[in-house]
Amino acid sequence: MTSQHFAAGGLPQRPAAPAIVLLTPKEAAGLLKVSTSWLAKARMRGDGPPYIRFGRAIRYGAAGDFETFLPRTKRSPSDVARYKRLERSKVSLRTA
Repeated sequence: MTSQHFAAGGLPQRPAAPAIVLLTPKEAAGLLKVSTSWLAKARMRGDGPPYIRFGRAIRYGAAGDFETFLPRTKRSPSDVARYKRLERSKVSLRTA
């Protein structure tokens, strides 16, 4: 036997759906401790956190989306050194 909750009209009541939390770019920037300009540039490059577009409005998902985004951006010191060496070799090839 199952227990059901009934509304005042006698009809069964549905359980409340979980609320979807969406953040504005300003709120997302504050959470990630970056500027809103950085978020806009990252959207254009395609390497920023996942976002949703509603017409002209940009919204970011809750903290769960950032938890998947942040590990992708983690770099070790050796990665930075490798990148700098690569950039220096590109500059030397352009000037030659």
